[in-house]
Amino acid sequence: IAGFFRKQPSPLRTLLDQLHALIEAAAPDARSSIKWGMPFYMIGDEMMCALGGHKSHVNLILSGPPGTFADPGGLLAGDGKTGRHLKLVAGDEVPKDAVRGWLRTAVERARAAATIIARR
Repeated sequence: IAGFFRKQPSPLRTLLDQLHALIEAAAPDARSSIKWGMPFYMIGDEMMCALGGHKSHVNLILSGPPGTFADPGGLLAGDGKTGRHLKLVAGDEVPKDAVRGWLRTAVERARAAATIIARR
């Protein structure tokens, strides 16, 4: 994971560092690993979220069916079939309150799914 962050351009790394800190605060028990070239955060075997680093932007990727994540401000992109994402470019402010809310939802969803699987 550390290698992923080191490779990111400085302005984008700042955004990724802030998102990473919010993820760790929301789910200190989440496991992280690199899949498809980006950090994925898991609770049990369930994806909670991922961070994507691109040439000119970063994404916070949230997994869930349509309607999972409240977005009254219209900040999330994607069609929502399997999830949504927050796209940020250098100079953007991380909408911390919104991200905390989405991460709470992602953690609850992943923990509930992990519990169901563990009971089987």
